[in-house]
Amino acid sequence: MVSEVNGQSNGIPLTPDTRVHSIKDTSSVKTKSGIGEIAPGTEDKVTLTEMAARLQSLERTLADVPEVDKKRVESIREAIDNGTYQVNANRVAEKLIRFELMPVHKADS
Repeated sequence: MVSEVNGQSNGIPLTPDTRVHSIKDTSSVKTKSGIGEIAPGTEDKVTLTEMAARLQSLERTLADVPEVDKKRVESIREAIDNGTYQVNANRVAEKLIRFELMPVHKADS
């Protein structure tokens, strides 16, 4: 994904881990070409689009959601240990058939 800032794209792909909030340090900054200076009192700012801000909010929300329902796993584990867990063979068969009938998207060779 290439990101555009103020209508210009520098061609550098950004990942979800690439985040710049602000730079307030007025000391020397190391650049590819050597050492550069930031003028005192200057600050770089990044403004997120509404969509980017919503995505960032969703990322934070999803980070708080557990990947596994531990209570459900524990209840199934107990049922298996007790010998009371029953498999609904029709439901399993229907889901297998539905899965097998799903279209497969192959990359163009």
